[in-house]
Amino acid sequence: MCWVDIVILIIIISLVIQGLVVGFVRSIFDIGGIVLGIFLAIEYAEKLNMAKYVAFLLIFLGTAIIASILGRIISKLIHLTPLGIMDRLMGGALGFIKGIFFCFVFIIILFLWDKGKAMEKCEIAPLILNSGISVCQLLPEKWYKWLKKTTKKQEKLRAQIYYEYHNLSL
Repeated sequence: MCWVDIVILIIIISLVIQGLVVGFVRSIFDIGGIVLGIFLAIEYAEKLNMAKYVAFLLIFLGTAIIASILGRIISKLIHLTPLGIMDRLMGGALGFIKGIFFCFVFIIILFLWDKGKAMEKCEIAPLILNSGISVCQLLPEKWYKWLKKTTKKQEKLRAQIYYEYHNLSL
């Protein structure tokens, strides 16, 4: 296990714990508020009579804060019912998915930065990379081709490590 695997485990475990504490509904409202805030800010920032970046920031933050407050209220109401346990379990599952996503992005950035050298002895990072690439096939073709090209060297490195590990020659 390399340092990248340890970072991955820390990220995933912390996001699962956060999801269990916060719950699914509140997490969805937080994510939705950020996404909606970005879309609304892009759409309406130029239409306000103020600096474009200030308007963007105000619209984004306002939308995200309102969504977060609504999520907290609804989450508290749900936790008063027997559905509270299910909300927390689903929050943990969502935290796991977010963790995998963030780790995938982390691995891609790390791979672009050091050409995969940090992942030579990793066990978890290649699994997340392969899973992410499989999911990315659902993305638009242009994005998928870029991702495939970027990670092509990772596949060669993984094969080399496999053969070295099993004392086989290339």
